[in-house]
Amino acid sequence: MTNSLNLKKVRKALKKTIAMNPIIVALERTEDAKLVDNGFGKMVSDPHAAKKQVVVTFKLAHDKGGSPVIAPANGFWDSNYDRIAVWAYDTDIREGDTFQHPDIDTTLEFADVDSLREFGGVKGYQAKLRMANSSASQPQPAYTSGSLIRPIEEIPDLRGV
Repeated sequence: MTNSLNLKKVRKALKKTIAMNPIIVALERTEDAKLVDNGFGKMVSDPHAAKKQVVVTFKLAHDKGGSPVIAPANGFWDSNYDRIAVWAYDTDIREGDTFQHPDIDTTLEFADVDSLREFGGVKGYQAKLRMANSSASQPQPAYTSGSLIRPIEEIPDLRGV
């Protein structure tokens, strides 16, 4: 078989995998916003530019990270599994796009987009998900599958009950 035929097959297989458990969201983009003066001598994107809505389909997957650690913010154990998004080669998702996850009440951002290559072509893309507007240089896990183990001092003593 030729590489182009094999590439078509792996693209079709990836689309079937995504179709088994899809996440369908609408992304809002400002297309080709012109630069305008902000009144202080700085040129910025036009805040009144028309927004375009793009509906996309992708699949959530897990990516094994480093060792589990205690999260400094709340003292809970945090899992070493990050969530990543996987989508087909012809889906229009770009690094920096944000979306509201349908199951959790938070806005997530696509970060570190990588192509998935096979047989000399691109069969799809993947990206880590992180909380939108995260200022960290490294993508933070959007949410994890780790257990919520409370610190020992927060566990009530029920022996005398």
